[in-house]
Amino acid sequence: NENVISKKEMSTVCPFCGSKQVISYDEIPGIKPNRVIPFKLSSDDAITVYRKKIKKKFFAPRKVKKMYLDLVVNGVYIPSWTYDSDTFSTYTGRLGKRYTVTVGSGKNKRTVTKIRWYDISGTNLSSFDDVLINSGKSISQEDLNKISPFNTNDSIVFEEGYLAGFKAEHYTKDVKSGFDSAQYIMEQRIRYAILSRYNYDVIGDLNIDTHYSRVSYKYVLLPVWFGILDYNNKKYRFIVNGETGKLKAKYPKSILKILLTVFGIIAIVALLLLLVNIYG
Repeated sequence: NENVISKKEMSTVCPFCGSKQVISYDEIPGIKPNRVIPFKLSSDDAITVYRKKIKKKFFAPRKVKKMYLDLVVNGVYIPSWTYDSDTFSTYTGRLGKRYTVTVGSGKNKRTVTKIRWYDISGTNLSSFDDVLINSGKSISQEDLNKISPFNTNDSIVFEEGYLAGFKAEHYTKDVKSGFDSAQYIMEQRIRYAILSRYNYDVIGDLNIDTHYSRVSYKYVLLPVWFGILDYNNKKYRFIVNGETGKLKAKYPKSILKILLTVFGIIAIVALLLLLVNIYG
């Protein structure tokens, strides 16, 4: 990863690997960020979010809930592309609705489920605003989705001063590849919008042809706190949306609590079966 620092920071450590591979944006080829969402949560806020979550986890060890957690957090600006587009789609397809009929007679009388098929066709207009695509390596698109949304419409013009005290990752997925990913998301939403018009049980076929117009993009840096809980020689990673506090976390689980819960469920089931046998 290329990790970026403000010009004011002469030396810092990579939050991902611990090395000193840091440079200024002026030294990086390619597109420079044009928007940024500044951090609204402090490092203490991020730690508090994680601690509150741990305390609510039944399977978390009691020591973890009560002890002072050995937590390390780093604020990192994550690179992302956001895409706007108007779309016009034409579609054809075949949908089916299940129904039942009674066939046979006497001992052979039975109910059979069949499908009544019908053809569909039409057009769809959709507009998309700020479809968010992760363009770095430090976080997956799936994890980014889990701590989203980010209010990208309220992002502000990027200046390197916002990096002071934080790290930033440069994009590894270029703007064209990012749009390929955004198109996939748009296509899924268009498909859902079309299908929501119909009453069906089964999709036999659905062909959609989409034209994209007025496409635009922004290169936005997103604020994310990366945290590590070090417990019993194991590291548990958590990430916090630096704007909203939304959390995605891993945490230790007590084997004793899990075993007691399993045994408790088995005991309850055994008791219920016994009662059924006695009073059934």
